[in-house]
Amino acid sequence: MKIAGQFRLLLVLFPVFLLVLPLPGACSGGDRGFPGFEAEVYSLSDPAGAQDREGVRRLYREWYGLGSAVDSLGSLSTGEADEVLYEILMATELVAAMAPFPGLLQHASAALYALEERDLAARPHYVSYYRTSVLLRRFDEAERVYMHIDGSYPRVRVVDGGDVVGPRSLLRPAGDGISYDYERVPAIPLAAGVIVVGHDDCSWTQRALSDISGDREVSDFFSRKSVNIAPHNTIFQPVPAGARSNFSIVWDPGEWPEVDNWSVPNFYFFRGGRVVHVVRGWSGEEQLEEVRAGIAKVGGRPSPDHAMRNSQ
Repeated sequence: MKIAGQFRLLLVLFPVFLLVLPLPGACSGGDRGFPGFEAEVYSLSDPAGAQDREGVRRLYREWYGLGSAVDSLGSLSTGEADEVLYEILMATELVAAMAPFPGLLQHASAALYALEERDLAARPHYVSYYRTSVLLRRFDEAERVYMHIDGSYPRVRVVDGGDVVGPRSLLRPAGDGISYDYERVPAIPLAAGVIVVGHDDCSWTQRALSDISGDREVSDFFSRKSVNIAPHNTIFQPVPAGARSNFSIVWDPGEWPEVDNWSVPNFYFFRGGRVVHVVRGWSGEEQLEEVRAGIAKVGGRPSPDHAMRNSQ
């Protein structure tokens, strides 16, 4: 049973699509094939780990977009066609994880459909398409393809995918221990505070939370004014068994324009709809001074207990 039927209309209306699927090395210069594309994508990261999302999308269009000057798949051998189409699936998965954009799943679906039509589709192709579907929050497509993946691969499900009121929503772990079940919930709006980008399975994030909890003033502020979010591509990294979840995964990174760097941990202090202070990474307690500076800029005040302790 083929799973890409939902997008076949796209292929009927635009049959030229399959004639312009890229060959390895469609972009001039550099290494050929997906490794070259991947290397160029990662070269767009700055020293702090921030991704140039528009740059990633531009690279994808250059390498795999409809404007690429390539030959038709009909001129390729079976092995070459398999390689090209799998490369496209890997490229769409990488972009879905780093810089998703509308229409990306249609590209992946067209590649998978072409593999199915040639009786070349195998488990690695379905796994890549499945991961892309989950990263793009198209759980309907993910469920359709999962039948082609053995049960050893994580099955991600949103147990409450109903309408969420508000401009932002989050995925909160819904199970106990290691679980890939999530509940979609609205993000609580704040006029001023700090957005903490982290993950429960990141040792540097845990060290930052531990240092913050050891300072009463900072801890008090964070308990009242922080929004803890994890990058959208951590959906395949569940909370470790027995651990308490401190972070909810963003539904759509585009809903968080304040965040310019989805590496973890990062701290965005905001007030009046704009970011006024950023703390990147965590090397130790010495960074608490940077955090205190951020609290001051958003109008934070010491807790009564902290003020009393300082007066003694």
